[in-house]
Amino acid sequence: MPPPPYVVGDSSPFLKRIIIPFWVFRVIIMVLELGACGLVIAAITIQQDNLESDFGDTTVKTAIAIVAVCMTLVFLCLVLDIVCIIKRGRRTLSPKFFLITNVVQTTIWVVFFILAVIGARTAGTIILAIVILISFVGMLIYASVIYHRFRKGDLNPGAGGNGYVKAVNPAINQGFYAEDTAYASQAYAIQAEPSAQKYPTSPYNVGVAPVEVAATTQYPKPTYYDAPAQGGQHYGYELESRNP
Repeated sequence: MPPPPYVVGDSSPFLKRIIIPFWVFRVIIMVLELGACGLVIAAITIQQDNLESDFGDTTVKTAIAIVAVCMTLVFLCLVLDIVCIIKRGRRTLSPKFFLITNVVQTTIWVVFFILAVIGARTAGTIILAIVILISFVGMLIYASVIYHRFRKGDLNPGAGGNGYVKAVNPAINQGFYAEDTAYASQAYAIQAEPSAQKYPTSPYNVGVAPVEVAATTQYPKPTYYDAPAQGGQHYGYELESRNP
């Protein structure tokens, strides 16, 4: 029997131990990138007159536009990560949205990686660009795996947040469970059959032998024993139970 389809909101197949390290690293990198782009634009604006005299007005404006576009793309990636984090916390993050988001982010950072390699002057710059690109490619691979399992119907809504399908007991499919249930029902029916033994109908007549008279059960009258006289009167103690 195939597992039930994944329903967004019932559970979350995105494991925190996998996505949180990626998100933390990527958010830190993107915040630093935004700060660096902001500093570059501020520096160009402050020295705009001198730069225009040295490199020309068109070159300076083109540089500002390029940095602004890079800053906008980084900000877009950061917003997409924040949206995914919020949706994951509310258990509304769907595999399709998560995959599309990572495709867009990875595409943007592949372009940044190519530009960084072309303009790199040191090996450290290239290594840093590779590490940043790996963080986006790794999350894209994980998103692809989750979406593939979603398409196959392997994401169980009753998995309790880990996305794994619960194992099916083969004894149920082979009919042993039904046989055990039938046996238990039969045993219970045997125990539930009324017994021929007669029990007293009241807690007060325990230990009193009933007397059968004309199909009517009667019990002997209680026996009283004299107690010592007190003040000229006798008080009796009822040692046996009364008639019900």
